[in-house]
Amino acid sequence: MVQAPPGLTARVFQYPSLSAPILGELANGTSVWIRCTAQGDVVQRPDGFTSSLWNRIDQGFVPDVAVDTGTNQATMPNC
Repeated sequence: MVQAPPGLTARVFQYPSLSAPILGELANGTSVWIRCTAQGDVVQRPDGFTSSLWNRIDQGFVPDVAVDTGTNQATMPNC
C-alpha cells in the first residue's frame, strides 16, 4: 500500500531513477502489487530516511520510501 510520508509525492517512474520520465502519481492509500525490486537512485524522505530500493509495480517504479511494506528491506525478488 502506498503511504507517502507528508511532503513526499508517490511518483511512478519509467525506471528506478529520479531523472527517468514520470509516468504518473499514486494517491496516498492506494494499494499496489509489487512485482519485484531494484536498486536505483537514493531517495530521501522528509524525515531524513534514505533508500536506494525501488519497487516495480504494474505502472512503473516507485521509490520504496513512498511505499509502506512494513520493512525497509526488499519484499520481492530482484527485477
